[in-house]
Amino acid sequence: MASSGLSVGTLEDLRDTLEQNVLLTLFWHEVKQGFRSWLYRGWIGFTFFILFLFVLIDLTGPGEATSIFLILAYFVFLGTLYSVVIGSSSVTGEVQGISDSLLSKAVKRWEYILSKYLSQYFLTLFVYLLMVGLTTGIMYSFDKIPDDMDWFNAGVLFTMVALVLALFTSVGVVFSTLASRTVFAFLMGIGVWFVLIFMFM
Repeated sequence: MASSGLSVGTLEDLRDTLEQNVLLTLFWHEVKQGFRSWLYRGWIGFTFFILFLFVLIDLTGPGEATSIFLILAYFVFLGTLYSVVIGSSSVTGEVQGISDSLLSKAVKRWEYILSKYLSQYFLTLFVYLLMVGLTTGIMYSFDKIPDDMDWFNAGVLFTMVALVLALFTSVGVVFSTLASRTVFAFLMGIGVWFVLIFMFM
């Protein structure tokens, strides 16, 4: 019984701490909104479909696994595009849509923008890690990964893709902060995405 009371108290203390920390409150609010978004759910569903196709090709083919690198390429191209599109509407698209519970707090501008960036990147990184983990696990269980696989270099490659996603998320959020309308932020973000992806990668 004592341990149960301690657990309840600990949870209440944690809840109070989160409510007092404006940045964490904004971050958690944005993450919950993101999981409820039809666009985010649609992107997860589409990514699962692409993953299924990549894995099916590997499992039915005689060669070694290529789906891991294909899913990385998918995130470099379409994952970064999604990050820019979502980031471009993160601030300008929700100026009038902030809940009353957040408006009642003393929210600083940098806390609001940083929470937007961190939540958008978290949502993108969640899908990225989930898909890469699933692909690697499936390929490993079916013995499709070569024995001489250099896991260190693979880890560096995984990290680089995650940093690329962070870069394009920041591009979208920055333009969304600077632009007066969502369409302007979207066009500027797509322009930067096109230049960086097709001219430098």
